[in-house]
This record gives sequence, C-alpha cells and structure tokens, in this order.
Amino acid sequence: EGKIVAVVPQTQEIVLEHEEIKGFMDTMTMGYKVSPTSLLKTVKAGDTVRFTIDTDKRAITKIEKLKN
Repeated sequence: EGKIVAVVPQTQEIVLEHEEIKGFMDTMTMGYKVSPTSLLKTVKAGDTVRFTIDTDKRAITKIEKLKN
C-alpha cells in the first residue's frame, strides 16, 4: 500500500510513497513505470492505493484505490 505523490504521464510513471515490499525493497518514495499506461488515468496525487508490482520489470501492473 502507498500514497501517490505524483502522476507523470510524460514518462508513464507514478511516484509512490510506500510501505516495505517484503523481499523486494524497504519503505521509500520513488517513481515506478506503469503498465498498462491507462492506469495513470485512474489515480491522482494524494490517493491512497494498493498496488501490484512486477518485480522483474519493476512496473506497476495493478492499482486499487483505497478510501482515504
């Protein structure tokens, strides 16, 4: 889970402030590629989300908006 800091359509990325992803990375804020890019249209800065990341491609493949 995390909070969207920014949506950057030019680079097909979102910047997320997220909790630890067990076995992958610690808590941090960073940009992630999004695939499919249509996911960028479903969120905005400030949204709290649950996301799925493809660790091989380092790309977010699913985003579920949570109630703030």
